[in-house]
Amino acid sequence: MCQAVSEECSRHPYGEWRRKICQWSFKVIDHFKIDREVVSGAMNILDRYLASGNKCLDRRDAYSDQHECLRTIDSRTFQLTAMTSLYLAVKISDNGESQYSSSRKLKLNSFVELSRGQFCADEITGMERTILHELQWEVFPPTPI
Repeated sequence: MCQAVSEECSRHPYGEWRRKICQWSFKVIDHFKIDREVVSGAMNILDRYLASGNKCLDRRDAYSDQHECLRTIDSRTFQLTAMTSLYLAVKISDNGESQYSSSRKLKLNSFVELSRGQFCADEITGMERTILHELQWEVFPPTPI
């Protein structure tokens, strides 16, 4: 199983980054005693956001055989996007009415601290708006009742 996952990661352009951020997300969620299902939601948001930028322009002509993708993403932006996806998933995962709700445990400032100074609150909220806009506010797929 591990070898199959490793092989899949090596074929996927963001595979290794995705594996690391998934492990980090589970550590965060486990530390704050939040339902692990939240990580699945976060990875779903992340994957759909990344896929939405994979619209490639076909630039083939007599002189070249190239494809140009509209969105490329560096490791810092990937980390910001992944962290913001987790932040969104936490916010959406419960209604916040309980004193033990996940959204009360993990607030925006918690994510700023978890980034160890790499991202400020404005960057996270800016990426949140970008993700919501790109996904047309359809953050989670339909679920059975």
